Amino acid sequence: MRADARANREALLAAARQLYAARGTSAPFSQIAAEAGVGIGTLYRHFPTPDDLIVGLLTDVLEQVTAICRRHRERLSGADAAAAWRDVVDDLVALELGPLVPQLVADRALADLPSDLLDLRAEGLGEIERLLDLAKRAGLVRPDVTTLFFQAGLAAFSRPLPALLGDAAPGLRAWLVEVYLAGLRPTADDGAAVSLSSPAARRSPRR
Repeated sequence: MRADARANREALLAAARQLYAARGTSAPFSQIAAEAGVGIGTLYRHFPTPDDLIVGLLTDVLEQVTAICRRHRERLSGADAAAAWRDVVDDLVALELGPLVPQLVADRALADLPSDLLDLRAEGLGEIERLLDLAKRAGLVRPDVTTLFFQAGLAAFSRPLPALLGDAAPGLRAWLVEVYLAGLRPTADDGAAVSLSSPAARRSPRR
């Protein structure tokens, strides 16, 4: 792909990503093209249908997640494992996938996704699982934390912060990451930690 075509594709994905996260996949192609600064014909050349654009976005997301995991894997095996693990979580949170991915998958069944996309998903999940195993060996993550729970935790607070809140509480995102990392760590008192698979973990606390 030529450099200009690649730049246009990246601009379209970035625009669609923002609009879909905020408004859902009903955002019109004309608005996506306008936000990307390209003509509508350019959008249709890269993504002929809405489904093509959704698959393109999911592919881009999965490739980014896999790249983040691979970038930090070696460090997580070394002496600076704690710093590497913090960087992993920081980078994954920065993707702000919490509001986007539910919009992209919506009511789709996994079986309905293209096989190459499913292969990318499996690859990404495998990379996350490998990082979790390394973090557990380094004493940074509780043994009962699964890939699913780790992802769900990230999604819960990786949404963009409202501008007013971000201005009023600078450093809030970094603080949230610290709280999440602390919650993942093993506790000195095994009885103080509720197993993620236990009934207590699935019950709402009484008020």
